[in-house]
Amino acid sequence: MGYDRYLAGGPEALEDQIPKPSRVWNRIPEPVREKVKDLALKESDLSPRELAVCFTGTEKYFVSEASAYRILKSYDLITSPAYVV
Repeated sequence: MGYDRYLAGGPEALEDQIPKPSRVWNRIPEPVREKVKDLALKESDLSPRELAVCFTGTEKYFVSEASAYRILKSYDLITSPAYVV
């Protein structure tokens, strides 16, 4: 196998290669992520848990609380809690 790679690509073909998946099998599609973001902007008082439940009920597409949180965080829509000192 190594010799075949050497013949096909020369010495560079023998260097270590980092395995990379072509795609993540369970990634939420971009259109769905946009819908979650739009709902979060429309219903800004909902927590990620409430947002996930609301989205699942209205769109008939399951999104977990953790996924809703990660989507909101990726769009910088998670506000830090206000601490009273």
